[in-house]
Amino acid sequence: IYAFFKEKKGFVSAHWSGDPEVEEMLQKDLSVTIRCVPNSKEKESGTCPFTGKPSVQRVILAKAY
Repeated sequence: IYAFFKEKKGFVSAHWSGDPEVEEMLQKDLSVTIRCVPNSKEKESGTCPFTGKPSVQRVILAKAY
């Protein structure tokens, strides 16, 4: 995800553990924030790529320009 935002523009769908420190880190390092937390009744288990913690859903990340 870091490589994507350093080289490209756009949106990324990624798992997130729900840890607010992760969003702060992304904003500080890459100017990226969580743009959308999909309101889906279906949860998708996965792993947060930033913390390695379990995640129950994905979020949409993007950089502000």
